[in-house]
Order: sequence, then C-alpha cells, then structure tokens
Amino acid sequence: MQTLWTADVQNKSEEKEEFQQYLANNTRLLKRLEAILKDKLQALDTVEMSLSSYETEGWAHKQAHLNGKRAAYQEIIKLTQI
Repeated sequence: MQTLWTADVQNKSEEKEEFQQYLANNTRLLKRLEAILKDKLQALDTVEMSLSSYETEGWAHKQAHLNGKRAAYQEIIKLTQI
C-alpha cells in the first residue's frame, strides 16, 4: 500500500491501521476504478495512433496533453493497487 493513503495519519497508529483495513475491505471499488482507468488509457492509445491527430497545427500540444492524462491515470492506478 502506498504511504500516500495514510500520510495524514502517520503519527496515529490505531487510526492508520483502521484506515488500512477500510481500504482492504473496499478492494472491489478499487478494482473497478482500476479497470475504468485502464479503459481510458486504452482509449488514449487509440486516439494517439490516429493519423488525423497529426493534421492540426497544434498536434504537439495535443500530444503533450494526452501524455499528461496518461501519466495521471497511471499514477492513480498505482494508488488502487493495495
């Protein structure tokens, strides 16, 4: 489990354990969120591979935007892996 989940309760051992247990009991929700984000990543790959993506003047900015979305999705996916 990533420490970001319990960063605000580091000095409270009982509260930290309680929250960790709460997350462990909600794996179905986290797995669903992970699946949704992976679908979104796959959709980004489809958009990115389209030749029409390169037909606009600002394609580099669009690519940078897509890369940022991809990075954010991947970061959240890491958080869902308890």
